[in-house]
Amino acid sequence: MTLLLRRLGRGRDLDNLRTEDWLRPLFGDRVWSQFWERLFRAKFGDVVGDVPALYLWQRLGRESNVSTRGYPRGGYKTLIDGLERAIRSTGGTIEMRTPVQAIQPEGDGFTIDLDGGRALAADWILSTVPMPLLRRMVVDTPLDARVPEVPLPYQGVVTLAAFLSRGLEGHYWTPVLTDDVQFDGVVEMSALTGTERLGGRHLVYTMKYTDRASELFAEDDEAIADRWMAQLRHIYRDLPLTQSDVHEVRIFKAPFVEPTYPLGYNSMKPPVQVPGTRLLLATTAQVYPNVTAWNSTVGLANQVVDHLRAQTDLTQTRSEALS
Repeated sequence: MTLLLRRLGRGRDLDNLRTEDWLRPLFGDRVWSQFWERLFRAKFGDVVGDVPALYLWQRLGRESNVSTRGYPRGGYKTLIDGLERAIRSTGGTIEMRTPVQAIQPEGDGFTIDLDGGRALAADWILSTVPMPLLRRMVVDTPLDARVPEVPLPYQGVVTLAAFLSRGLEGHYWTPVLTDDVQFDGVVEMSALTGTERLGGRHLVYTMKYTDRASELFAEDDEAIADRWMAQLRHIYRDLPLTQSDVHEVRIFKAPFVEPTYPLGYNSMKPPVQVPGTRLLLATTAQVYPNVTAWNSTVGLANQVVDHLRAQTDLTQTRSEALS
C-alpha cells in the first residue's frame, strides 16, 4: 500500500487534499479509524482530519531500501559543542539565558532589546525560534506588519526517559495504539546506540505530543512518571519489568515541537528572508512538506546560509561600487 500511495500521489495537489479524504476510501473505515487516524491524532492532536495528504506522501518517500540509521558518538550534544567551539574560535559571542524582548529596525539593521535593559546592534538577524515566539518579539514594532503571522499551531511534547538494567524487545521505535496507555510510542535508544556509554544501562523513552496549554503539559512530573511507568510495565508485562530493573526516570517537556500544517500550507510558508528586511528565517515552519528531522533541518540550514552568503556578497559589491 505504501508503494501504491507513492504512485497515486504523483502529480496530484496533495497539499490541498485532507489526509482522511485520501486514505479512508483507499483503506476503508476500519483501517482508517483503528490505525491511520490514531497515528495522526498522536502526532497532530484533534486537527488530524485537516492535515494535508502531502505530509504523508512525502514521509513515505523519506527513506530508500539502502538507508542506514546512525547516531553520533556522545549524542547530538557533541554537534552543539562543536558549533560552540567553532563560533568562539572565530571571535563570535554566545549569549545564553538571555531572552529577547523586542527587535527594532535601525537603519539597514536592527537593535535587539534584551532582558535586563541591555541591547545589541545587528546588521542581520537569523531567527530559528518558532514563529509564535518571533511574533512576540516584533509586536508593536515596525516589523509587526512585515513578519508573517502564519496560521500554524504547534504541538508540544512530554517525554519520559527511563534508564533500565535490561532492554525491552530490541525495537528502536514502536508505536502504541491502545486506549489504556497515554503515551504514543516507545523508543529503545539502546537498540541504536548500544549501552557502553550508559554504563551498561538501557535507555528507553516514551512520548506524548500535546498542546502546551493541556492538562498533561501542566501536570506534576512525578505523577506523570508514576503513571507512565505503570503503563510501560503493563505493555511489557510478559517480560516482566520489575522495580529493581529501573535505575532512574526523568520527565522532559518542550512547548514547540511539531507544527500542525493546515491545508494549502505551501502557499502560506514563510520565505527565507522577510521582505524589505535583513531578517532571515530558518524554522520548522519552512521545512514542510519534508519531515521535521535532522536531514531536512540540515538542508534548510544550508539553504539559508547560502542565501545569506549571496546577499552579503551582493551588499559588499554594491558598497564597493558606491565608493
